Amino acid sequence: MIANELKRFALLASLDEAQREALEAELEARSLDADELIFAEGDPGDGLVLVAKGEILVASERRGGAARFGPGTALGALSLVADGRRESSARAATRAHLLLLDRAGFRRLVDAEPRSACALLEAILIDCAEAVRAGLDGDRSDPAARAIDPVRDSA
Repeated sequence: MIANELKRFALLASLDEAQREALEAELEARSLDADELIFAEGDPGDGLVLVAKGEILVASERRGGAARFGPGTALGALSLVADGRRESSARAATRAHLLLLDRAGFRRLVDAEPRSACALLEAILIDCAEAVRAGLDGDRSDPAARAIDPVRDSA
């Protein structure tokens, strides 16, 4: 059952069992080989990527820099509700297993289980606020413990 795997994600820690089960119904599992592309810089942001196993390399040609993220990492959370383009590319650095929630799946969750969708959205917003505070404080601690969002509005 994926719902048990979801407990390992810091982003989803505040969700209760029923909320994780509702989320599970909308997730798509995807296995990747090393070097397989997940999304490309400039692509439309279309959903949340949860790294269940393996390592993901996130890199930006436009901004420069790259980082690796392992199990428990959430990528692209804001793209569930905000239009924009990916500001980085992500590919599997090793064999990896991902759980994907696209925007359409999130909207189905909103319709079918609004409390679960609201709990997920609250967790995303709390996580974003913590990331902003950490940036303002100059804290560069464990980025895998918080969601990172390579999507921003291009306007």
